[in-house]
Amino acid sequence: MRRSVFQLPFLTLLVLAIFTSCGHSEAPKIPAIDLNAKVGDSSLLELSRLYEDALDQFTRRSICLRAIDEGKLRPGIPLESVDQIFGTHFAPDSRPTETKLMHTGVIHFFPDYPQPPATLGSKTEARAYVGWFLVVEYDERNILQNYFLSNISKGRSHGEPGIKPSSLDELKQAYAAANTESGRRDVCIRAIDEGYIRTLTPVSTLDTIFGSQLALNLPKRRDHDQTSEISFAPANPIGVNAGQRGWFLAVSYDYEGSIQDYYLSNVHNPPSSKQ
Repeated sequence: MRRSVFQLPFLTLLVLAIFTSCGHSEAPKIPAIDLNAKVGDSSLLELSRLYEDALDQFTRRSICLRAIDEGKLRPGIPLESVDQIFGTHFAPDSRPTETKLMHTGVIHFFPDYPQPPATLGSKTEARAYVGWFLVVEYDERNILQNYFLSNISKGRSHGEPGIKPSSLDELKQAYAAANTESGRRDVCIRAIDEGYIRTLTPVSTLDTIFGSQLALNLPKRRDHDQTSEISFAPANPIGVNAGQRGWFLAVSYDYEGSIQDYYLSNVHNPPSSKQ
């Protein structure tokens, strides 16, 4: 297990900043433009149309994962490609300033974001639930440098609505049976959707599902939260360091073993960790 240099509390601060700066932005929608004229890659056009037709966050998330797996969404591409897939307008409208090397944008997968506050009986909860989202980071040239996915809203996360939880033992068996990187990633996403992986739960839950040993290496009370990665890539691939490739779950936890932040990505050592 390799500790990531990317400090996960940044994710909490980032989401808080997004809520503050974005206000009541609507869910991403495909702009009314001629996609055939803008997109030279037919696969980008297909992804764009699929995303436009998607009616729920899970379908949108699957399209995002497909774009990453097919290499259409990766570090080094022009931000215009991101705009074309998701119907955003980052490239023309959000130029970084001279004093800010990296700029951050967010793509919410939940339809009609933001949702009204959830009501519990006669009491209204202040937190607006927004589901899964993709965070993208790009430089002053509007070149994509980093991205990651999470469902942490205002520093907290819960299981996704409408998802019936299975059991930890079932998830453990599913992960053990998964023999591909994408299969292991999907089990992780399932565990998040079902609420087994969420903020303020014991990091030992991850150990149960993935066979890791995070709970045996907790930070001291006086130390900062510890950040570790659980890699879904095959062990010891020929000629490649497994700690530097493939999908992984990054998780931050405190001295009590309580999960504070997490995200999914296949980009290691993102630019924000070097600032």
